[in-house]
Amino acid sequence: IYILGFLKSTVFKYKIPELYIKIVKQNGEIIKKEIKLKDTIADRYKTNMKVAKFCGFEYELNVEEIERFSLNVYIDNIKANVYYYFNIWTPFNKKVNSFKIYSGNRRIQFKQNIFYVSKPKKKTRRKDFWRAIKRYNNIDYKINIYRVLALLMRKYKSKIWLYYDRSNVIDNGYYQYVHDVKIKDNIKKYYVADGDMSIYRKKFNRKEMKNVIKFGSFKHKILFLNSDKILTSFASMQEYSPFYKNYQYYKDILNYDIIYLQHGILHAKLLKMYSKDFAKIDKIVISSNFEKNNLINNYGYSENDILEVGMPRMDENREVIEPENKIIFAPSWREYLIGKSVNRRREINIDKFIKSKYYIEIMKFLQDERLLSKLKEKNMILDFKLHPIFEPYKQCFAEIENDNIIVSIGNTDLNKYKAFITDFSSFQFDFVKLKRPIIYFVPDMKEFKAGLHSYRELDLKYEDAFGKLCLNGNDLVDEIIKLIDNNFKMKPIYEKRMEEFFIDVKNGKDKLYEILKTD
Repeated sequence: IYILGFLKSTVFKYKIPELYIKIVKQNGEIIKKEIKLKDTIADRYKTNMKVAKFCGFEYELNVEEIERFSLNVYIDNIKANVYYYFNIWTPFNKKVNSFKIYSGNRRIQFKQNIFYVSKPKKKTRRKDFWRAIKRYNNIDYKINIYRVLALLMRKYKSKIWLYYDRSNVIDNGYYQYVHDVKIKDNIKKYYVADGDMSIYRKKFNRKEMKNVIKFGSFKHKILFLNSDKILTSFASMQEYSPFYKNYQYYKDILNYDIIYLQHGILHAKLLKMYSKDFAKIDKIVISSNFEKNNLINNYGYSENDILEVGMPRMDENREVIEPENKIIFAPSWREYLIGKSVNRRREINIDKFIKSKYYIEIMKFLQDERLLSKLKEKNMILDFKLHPIFEPYKQCFAEIENDNIIVSIGNTDLNKYKAFITDFSSFQFDFVKLKRPIIYFVPDMKEFKAGLHSYRELDLKYEDAFGKLCLNGNDLVDEIIKLIDNNFKMKPIYEKRMEEFFIDVKNGKDKLYEILKTD
């Protein structure tokens, strides 16, 4: 049993508690141990700022030896009354007096503040199963259909691994799937495609395509309920769970590990999204020492949670080709300029978008006569890659397209470009790998720092990054012209940082597969 949690009380502002675990073994032996308390991201209660003092903890127990255990809190040697809530089994912050959950052939039952561990008979399991069926029948009969079918399939199933990227995006999930699906073993592997299927048919050969399934399909739902490993480039549950809305009705029968492949290098401060206290991540793939230090020191992970194998797409044996006469401009999206994702769709607001500083400064930059003249003189293309979330706003940039500026959306071969212009997109690290120039452009820095985007701060500060930061279109044009005239030569400080950034990993996809297979 692995326990991850935190204690909270207004008392902690004045007194730090002590936490003990009392274990009763099957042979009657009683053990009492102190659990070391630590800082937790839960301090940022309902906000991104630290507003309280909570005490985090984690502990691991061997279920083979235990009959029951309890957690006890002391403040100044006085035992405190404690109530529990479980954000895996119950709605967040709802007090719980009892629950039970099965894991393998064990049942863990919480009753009157004690955890009981047992190996129940088949008759007991059947009773618990039919109680759940009766309870869910009053909500939606489809819930029970999926539960029954999933459990029937479980008797005959092999191990099941599911691979994911995001809607209409080809990323690390794709590259690891293509590698793993060729290996003959007792593991069934499926890539879950979301969006326009014609995009995927172009990427997979006939053999690979056999195990490509549609997101949200009946087959996806049954496989998901029986999956052992979920390998995903995006960690949000709505990106991989077909039961995102009804997750609470299935979580007692789910038994998968989330392997977060990442879709870039985590460099923005997203503590509530990716910290161990909040994210549903079991293992996280990293490509650099910067990430390792950041995840351990700031996000609460241990070395055991981290897989130092590099992102699958960076493990590709892609020959570094001589770049074409092109520059790529790929800014990130902004949360404050488009609606929140509801049912995997977002509300658009064109009027708000075109009045934003983000849009106005980008248009100034792309319509600057000095830039257009320089691009024409050098016969150079500037490829403006709009973020997929901003696809509805592509029409707003139609007037800037010409012989030297192209506006597009979707995947591209970054090998083709001589330089990269971005704000805080994680694709900058692909250019670090290529050791080619990067320029940062954040025209709405004031709005960014005010917290109008999904984050307001970076873990990798601009002053420690790989290129010059520009805050307006005019400065950006100056920097681009300077770079072109200097034949795309970088400053030595940026060259050195790029040289030292990545960990040296060879055959990362092989290593990841072997780790997961033996785990």
